[in-house]
Amino acid sequence: MWLRVVDRADEAGPRAVAYGAFMPTSYRTTVYVDGKRVAENDATLSNAWHRPELFQLPFVTDGPREHEILVSFECWAGYLGCIVPPLHVGALAPVTDFYEWQTFLRIGVPQIGSVSILCVGAFALFFWVRRRHEVAYLLFFCASLLWTFRTLHYHLSRYPQPEGVFWWVTINSLPWLSVVVYLFAFRLYGERRPVVERVLVGMATISTLLALPNITSENWFFEQIQYAMQALISIFVTVVLTIAGWRRRRSEQLAMAAALWVCLAFGVHDLLLETGSITIESLYLLPYAALPLFGAFIYAMARRYRGAIEDAERLNASLEQRLVQRQRELDDSYAQLRRIEIESAKNQERQRLMRDMHDGIGSSLMSSLALAERGHADHEFVLGTLRDAVDELKLTIDSLEPIENDLVTLLANLRYRLGPRLGKAGLTIEWDMPDLPKLAWMDAAAALQILRIVQESIANVIKHARATKLRVAAAVIDGQVRVTIADDGVGYDVEAEARAPTGRGLRNLRHRAEQIGAIIEMRNLEPGTRVTLQLPIDRRRAPR
Repeated sequence: MWLRVVDRADEAGPRAVAYGAFMPTSYRTTVYVDGKRVAENDATLSNAWHRPELFQLPFVTDGPREHEILVSFECWAGYLGCIVPPLHVGALAPVTDFYEWQTFLRIGVPQIGSVSILCVGAFALFFWVRRRHEVAYLLFFCASLLWTFRTLHYHLSRYPQPEGVFWWVTINSLPWLSVVVYLFAFRLYGERRPVVERVLVGMATISTLLALPNITSENWFFEQIQYAMQALISIFVTVVLTIAGWRRRRSEQLAMAAALWVCLAFGVHDLLLETGSITIESLYLLPYAALPLFGAFIYAMARRYRGAIEDAERLNASLEQRLVQRQRELDDSYAQLRRIEIESAKNQERQRLMRDMHDGIGSSLMSSLALAERGHADHEFVLGTLRDAVDELKLTIDSLEPIENDLVTLLANLRYRLGPRLGKAGLTIEWDMPDLPKLAWMDAAAALQILRIVQESIANVIKHARATKLRVAAAVIDGQVRVTIADDGVGYDVEAEARAPTGRGLRNLRHRAEQIGAIIEMRNLEPGTRVTLQLPIDRRRAPR
């Protein structure tokens, strides 16, 4: 096919000729100017039938002059023949703008669209790897990969060899894309229709197999059957999605059905373009079908994502409300538990005081009263009993003082209580009490036991030792506080006293020490006796 143009240039400058595209039955284009061959396109490029061409003419006009331009189009005479495009001849700048705009629309836009869709599909694949049960994301990636195969020829400068295999992969990605669209639309809501799915997979398989003869040779009959099968699959999927979306009133399925109807309309347009029913300068629209189709995909995923976020927000609000309610319940339970603990502590302390008063002061007073009633108690005995009762009462009161676990303050109160009695006994007291660490475990009961041990040790010195000096000292040794009570008296046999049937005093001291997890040691000195009370600073276990 030849096209003759007379270029009448009315302005100076370089000239050019360009066209948008011509039919796929055309192969090579050659340009002649004034009978001389000046340019030829590269027919081996991919999409050579669809690529715009620009030829700069080998002359620069300097005034009115005519040039004859002949353009030959080599065509395949069979099939639909050759439909040549309109030529654009003129100054270089506007013709170049026309060429670049056509290149962008016919080649650039499909490239940008397929790359963008593949990037979004890769993101969906990454999301699916983290959440394998979300099959919709995997199907989204498969759809983007199939579309990339379908538009792969837009990204290549030349077709890979063997070219028949390349086109077999490229063309047959379209029916499988329809199958994936169907699966995506229904798997998005966890629905399955096994019969329909088998039918679609079977039809796509038949379409793929029908294209096998075209790998080795061009067969027009099988090619038309293949395209017919692809159209049938697309129409079937579109109708099914439309019916399902309309029945369920699901906007995602309706959006995908609408996108598929747009794709079918684009396909009809491209068919009319191939048959020459519309102007050759029209664009192929199927490469643009990815915009509505994957727009519907993204809309469906966005709706699903938004629904998941809304569900999570509702769940968080519900959990927060339940947490606030449970916190109130826990606060009420904690307050009630605290009240119970306080009442229990009061009862325990009350019972302890009653037991101490009964076993200590009460027992002494009752024994003295019984002896006095029988006339067996003299004046000195009664006075001694009353003094012991008063000392026991003072010890109980001192144990209840808020001393904040300070042993030095506890023993200082004892010294103050026993000062007059020591003075009457003629004892000189040496008090060596440095700063000591606080005993966190020393509660009122433990403080009373310590006071009783120290008070009873001092009382033994007053009653039996006939001593003149008494030394009370404390020190921190090997993680323990050691309280020492030593005198310069006559001393006694500690072991013999402990084995004696009436030797309850030493056994009582050991028993009291065991009650608070402490150790007491008694040794004879020359002269005197030394009692050492070892108190742990950090007591991990409760006392027996």
